[in-house]
Amino acid sequence: MRVQHLIFLALLLSLAQAVSAVPSDETLLVTSYLHLSLLDQVDLHVDRMGRGLLDEQVRQITSAAVAWSGEQKAQIRKRLIASFGHAAQERFGAFVSEFTTAEAGNDPDYLYRLAERLTWAGDGPASYAELRSGMTGSHLQQDVDRAAAFLGNIQTWVDLAGKSRELPPLQAWLERDEKTPAVVRVDAVPAEEDPLAALMGQEAGCDAPPVEPTEVVSPLDNFRSMREDRSARVAAEAQAGMQMVAEERRAAEEAYAAKKLADAQAEAARVKRHAQALADVEKEALKQAENSWGNRLKRVAGATVSSAGGAFLGGIGSEAGRRAANEVFE
Repeated sequence: MRVQHLIFLALLLSLAQAVSAVPSDETLLVTSYLHLSLLDQVDLHVDRMGRGLLDEQVRQITSAAVAWSGEQKAQIRKRLIASFGHAAQERFGAFVSEFTTAEAGNDPDYLYRLAERLTWAGDGPASYAELRSGMTGSHLQQDVDRAAAFLGNIQTWVDLAGKSRELPPLQAWLERDEKTPAVVRVDAVPAEEDPLAALMGQEAGCDAPPVEPTEVVSPLDNFRSMREDRSARVAAEAQAGMQMVAEERRAAEEAYAAKKLADAQAEAARVKRHAQALADVEKEALKQAENSWGNRLKRVAGATVSSAGGAFLGGIGSEAGRRAANEVFE
């Protein structure tokens, strides 16, 4: 009986731990908003880093930033939908609207109630800036680290652009640690068999047809039969010739496509090796840039939305809620 009691207590403890590991609705809303604010800062700094560069370099930076930010927003959207379902967009927009309104008015009652719903330890945050920085440090550290690494990589790439050396494309620079697909060998494409030879082989292996008793035919019938046989033979030879040409063309196209793929993959591998070599040389610069961006993003996390100066989260109230919801869900 005592063993069963201990097992029951262990199950209750496991259930309690599992429940505590799931963030509350309020925690999810706050961290989602702060995560989006972090992406807003990344977008702002990437735009600044692109100033003074060549148009092609700016295009590469913009493309990389849009792709990276899109992946982060997809994560926010996925978590919100998992908790709120079809009401996720409306719920998130409403929260951002009320939060920014209360923050702009420095509403102490809302801050107190929000801290209670967040089960804030101690007396609760003394200001909205403390709430932002505290939640960022406790719930978004990994997101800050990823953002700092992304910005550090772009900054180092931009710095390399001003030096007299071959600069790899930004995408190759960002993906230098990813595995490269194996290069396809051109000679791995099998040559097609000659359909005529295969046909002749099949015919050579066939048993001779039984000899039928000959019949006496007239010269006219014999001539007609020979002409029909010749026409049929010419048509068969023409068809076989066209089939052989088609097979040879298909084999040549496959070999050409395989060679182009092999060349492209070989070039990608070369560019990747070059990017890795540059990263090894710039290892210390990369580390310093990442640490610098991490500290800067943490400082900005404590700033209010009105002073942060982001790209798409400006405004307060319903306007801020609409923009935030659109950025995540549209």
